[in-house]
Amino acid sequence: MISEQELKLLEIFVKKHVLNKLEIKSILNENGGSVISSLLEKGLITKVSLLGETTYAITQKGRKYFEEITQ
Repeated sequence: MISEQELKLLEIFVKKHVLNKLEIKSILNENGGSVISSLLEKGLITKVSLLGETTYAITQKGRKYFEEITQ
């Protein structure tokens, strides 16, 4: 089971596929770090480093999980 904030962020990942830390912080305010950590731990998103910038992308598991819980 995931929290409301995790679900909100996962929904945005489904639409955008990739988000950077600034985008995530603007969406979740101060709770961004713990939500990211939780989604990473569950394997629903993954960390990607491009040219020194850390970004996060939804995984196939994350997309499938989102589709299952929103049907």
